[in-house]
Amino acid sequence: KAELHLLDKGWKNPKTNIAQFIAPGGTGKTMLVTYWLQHHLPRSEAARADAIYAWSFYSQGSDEGRQSSSDLFFEKAAEFFGAGRLPNDPRDRGRALAQRIRSERCLLILDGIEPLQYPLGTQAGMGGKLKDPALAALLRELSFEQPGLCILTTRVAVTELEGIAEPQHLRRPLENFDKKEGAELLKNLGVRGAQTELETAAREYRGHAL
Repeated sequence: KAELHLLDKGWKNPKTNIAQFIAPGGTGKTMLVTYWLQHHLPRSEAARADAIYAWSFYSQGSDEGRQSSSDLFFEKAAEFFGAGRLPNDPRDRGRALAQRIRSERCLLILDGIEPLQYPLGTQAGMGGKLKDPALAALLRELSFEQPGLCILTTRVAVTELEGIAEPQHLRRPLENFDKKEGAELLKNLGVRGAQTELETAAREYRGHAL
């Protein structure tokens, strides 16, 4: 509820440009954003989005031998937003798409961007930094000014957005369930048992939603 309220507030506040949710895989980042999109995003003429575009990078990181890239995202996003042919230079590409997105009140959802980031545990100061200069330029541009909102989900906080404070940038880690919340989830899934058994099961899985 707190996170849904945060997104409600972020969409209504013209000063909020980026909302970032950080948590390990399977915690529920994508489900949270999907639920908000389906049940909370205003549909009235005055408050609705001029355009909504969602993209998931998640599958790009499933194979360690694969080179992750934002090229396909930029190609499809440029087509969707009518941005025309984007520049070849990655940074100029990111800035050009951001300029087009800023011309309307758009909702941009970028899900599972961790394949395009350096993982934690890499050389000092690199963990969370974007490997993709085009995506880095897009996010930097959108974080400073736009009439809409960009929502990110990732396993590692984006380094390039550090230092950008609220309300401009809403940054929230998602926690696992406590034992009572975990037991409630099991009940909702149709699991039957005594409350103590359900709480024990939730605790043994460390409250992980998946």
